[in-house]
Amino acid sequence: MESYFYDSIFILDSYCLIFFSYIHTNKILIMRLLAILIISLFVVFSCDKDNDYSSIIGEWLVEDNGEVSSYRRYNVSIQRMPSDSTLYKIINFYRTGNDEELIVEVDGFELLINGQTVDNNFIQGAGTINADYTGISLEFQVSGGSINETVFSEYSRK
Repeated sequence: MESYFYDSIFILDSYCLIFFSYIHTNKILIMRLLAILIISLFVVFSCDKDNDYSSIIGEWLVEDNGEVSSYRRYNVSIQRMPSDSTLYKIINFYRTGNDEELIVEVDGFELLINGQTVDNNFIQGAGTINADYTGISLEFQVSGGSINETVFSEYSRK
């Protein structure tokens, strides 16, 4: 029985010796693999979602509250005008449909709606853009036909 015990220890000791000798001879390979693993984990956990916006271009969810009209929730698309880098068009502004667009002027984080007619309504107003481009707050006046109201809108990224 004692011989079996010493044989087991010898075999275990031999495996440990082989394992540690393998590690020692392949130290550079193991260090490289460890470095790759650490860098990979850093890249995976340091990445943000694709929420780093640099402009107002994109798809937005809009919530309107008017003095006369009821609460409305709808989607708009904002695109840059090719002719001027300070001008943008909002498609489906005031839920007028995808064939209608409103032109806005952006100066820093300020947004200006110069008076214009959209879907037979005269619209003018102003707003602010969040510094991280994740929200827009607008206040604008709508007049035309039977509508004459001030509307407060909150835009959020979809």
